[in-house]
Amino acid sequence: AAMLSRVLAREVERIGLGVQDASAIDGICYAIKHGEETSINLTGGAHVHIGQQYVCFTRLLEAVPETALLLHGETKTPYGIFAVRAALEGETGDGVTCQAMDEALLEGALVTGRREGDGLVPFGRHTAVKLKKLMIDAGVERPIRNSLPVIRKGEKILWAVGLRPSELCRAQGGRRLMVIYKGNK
Repeated sequence: AAMLSRVLAREVERIGLGVQDASAIDGICYAIKHGEETSINLTGGAHVHIGQQYVCFTRLLEAVPETALLLHGETKTPYGIFAVRAALEGETGDGVTCQAMDEALLEGALVTGRREGDGLVPFGRHTAVKLKKLMIDAGVERPIRNSLPVIRKGEKILWAVGLRPSELCRAQGGRRLMVIYKGNK
């Protein structure tokens, strides 16, 4: 219990939420130890959401900026690091942590968060599905849905990172690039 409380206090400071009072840290530890799903208010407008498989710290910030995806090398974004390289022959990606796409499709692509009403035609399907439904079906709990990035071109989602690629990613015969999500490093 003492180690968990020290780790949590250190992590809260590391992510920029400032020093929290002992009762907040104790509440988080209690919920984790007892498997309680709950939310706890923290100072500075922050919250911690505890689920069955996660502890998610949130706070209201200004809108997360959209970041242009570089076609070669690494792109640092608020969501983590994305690397783009030439795809090897036959390499398609797993649709969760990496995804191959035609270079023309990636030109001008952005790494963003989800937007109200976002949807895509998932790879292998013919009809559009709301991104919110994909997240619910995949078991992504509400507090962490806004932390999942998407790669989009204009209004079209190319890849819901961590979930599914769009049917748009199907090979069109152009030069294929592999986009790899490295997360926060």
